[in-house]
Amino acid sequence: MSTKFAKYKEVIYKVSKIGDNTVRLVSSNEQDIQKGFVKKEYPDNYLNKEKLPDLYICEVDFSCIKELYEISDIVVYKEKEFESITETKDFFRIGTINTEIAKELNFERTDKYYYEKWVPKNEVKIEKERKNIPLN
Repeated sequence: MSTKFAKYKEVIYKVSKIGDNTVRLVSSNEQDIQKGFVKKEYPDNYLNKEKLPDLYICEVDFSCIKELYEISDIVVYKEKEFESITETKDFFRIGTINTEIAKELNFERTDKYYYEKWVPKNEVKIEKERKNIPLN
């Protein structure tokens, strides 16, 4: 799993979308309205929308962003790195395109070129990987 972030007005925000020249920032802080954010309005067809979190959105030009990067979770299982697809309380579902590793570790083929496996959380180590995204 990965999440994108941007530094805007000296604060780090989550990024929900990157356009041609803009970045959509997301905040849960109502005070960010003073920085140009607007409250997200959920569509009427959302169930239980009153229980959804209050979010504030702002689209800004790339020139206003100081940093743009992505943080990815890398799952280390049996001394090999995999991407995390999903997780439950006790397990991670991990995936790979590497056929040899998939066969060696008894992964299940889920697509033409992709293999997955559920593994107990106590058998993995999670590492964070940061990748900078160019601002041009």
